[in-house]
Amino acid sequence: MCMIGGERGLLEQREVLAWRAWRVRPDGRVMPVHHTRQPWRCATWTMREPPKRTGRTGLWAFRLRRSAERYARKQWRVVAGLVRLSGVVIKHTGGYRAQRAEILAFIDSGDGAAGAAYLAAARYGVKILYPNEPAAPSTVGRADSVTGARDPQGASGPTGPGPTP
Repeated sequence: MCMIGGERGLLEQREVLAWRAWRVRPDGRVMPVHHTRQPWRCATWTMREPPKRTGRTGLWAFRLRRSAERYARKQWRVVAGLVRLSGVVIKHTGGYRAQRAEILAFIDSGDGAAGAAYLAAARYGVKILYPNEPAAPSTVGRADSVTGARDPQGASGPTGPGPTP
C-alpha cells in the first residue's frame, strides 16, 4: 500500500468500501449526478487517468452511508449505494476520490426512489441493502456501517420485494 501525506489528501493503493449516489435512467442504467451524461455500462467503472492529490478528478464517494442517503434524498430519481473503490484512492474529509469503483449494492431507501434502486440492481446484477439490517464486517475496507445485503431475487418477483417503477 502506498500512502502520501496526512489525513486529508491521503493517497492509498488499496480497496476501500464507500457510499455513492447516482441518477437512475428509465432503462436502469446509472450515471453520475453531475458532470457527465455517460451511463455506467457495467458495475465497474475505471477512470483513464488516476486522480491526483490536487484537483477534482476521480470517482467521488462518501465515507458515511448516511451522507450518501441524505444527498440522494435531495435529488429526483437518485439512489445511493455501496461501492468498492480501488486503484489510486485519495481520502478527503467526507469521503474519497478513486480511480476505480465497483457497484456492490443499491440502497432501498423506502421512499419514492426505492423503485429506481431495484431497477438499477436488476440491471447491474447487484444486491439491495435494506434499512436497519445488522451490520456485517467487511474484509476489504470499512464504510460507516456496512449492512448485510440480500439478493434482489425475492419471493415477490425478479426485482425483489420493493416497488417497481
